[in-house]
Amino acid sequence: MSSSSPSFSKLNGSNYATWAGDMEAWLKSQGLWRLVSGTSKPPALEGIEADGKSQDE
Repeated sequence: MSSSSPSFSKLNGSNYATWAGDMEAWLKSQGLWRLVSGTSKPPALEGIEADGKSQDE
């Protein structure tokens, strides 16, 4: 997995279809698409409950 930044145009009011395809391809190349698409759960953060609250709260 590379940590490169995407090299395609930023999302604007007229390029959603192109941007969405480019973003999906980039996320897949980074091994992140599974998190965005919901096929995998993100790793748990130490000290954070599933509801996003700190264990200290």
